[in-house]
Amino acid sequence: GYYMLFAINNGVPSVSKAIRIGNGLNGPGGSVQIRFSSQTGNIPGTIEAEFFDLGGQGIAYNEVDNGKFGDNSFRPGENVDANVLSGSNYKVGWAANGEWLEYTVDAQSGNYDIIVTASSGSTGAVGDLQLSLDGVNLGVANITSTGSWFTTQNFTISNVDINGGDDKVLRLTVVNGESFDIDKVTFVRNLACDDDDNDGVCN
Repeated sequence: GYYMLFAINNGVPSVSKAIRIGNGLNGPGGSVQIRFSSQTGNIPGTIEAEFFDLGGQGIAYNEVDNGKFGDNSFRPGENVDANVLSGSNYKVGWAANGEWLEYTVDAQSGNYDIIVTASSGSTGAVGDLQLSLDGVNLGVANITSTGSWFTTQNFTISNVDINGGDDKVLRLTVVNGESFDIDKVTFVRNLACDDDDNDGVCN
């Protein structure tokens, strides 16, 4: 579950943000799920796929294949497949059906377009990326071939209402196939279409 940690330093109490503690059955030794770094990004903003949370298999991500494909020097302690897209920019690759990644983010309430930047050199059917925030479905991006594993395209989920808050968990899940790489997910707030009173109508 999620817990707050309390500490006293020189008589001054402090409290951590919410962290997820595993039970040791799905994660390594009762792993703790925390944000990877300040580079992870928030909502609105861009979340780079390679900056998934710390915590390990079954806690911060689910990897279905054995071994690590791609660049083994990037986050060597993690089993998630990753490769260089360009320069110092990495992407999460070798997506397989049922795999997922999680990101701890702070979110502002509002209406958003969600842009998934991905690539696929597959000549056949590819797959979809399903997004959720704290278990609430945000939609599914249908990924198609981009002609090359190193040529990205944007795939947009439009007009999504998001309830804000700190320490929310964004999950990206590969569904309905595989054979694509994920570069990033960008949340663009539609200021002219915010549903402030939650009646399903843009205000």
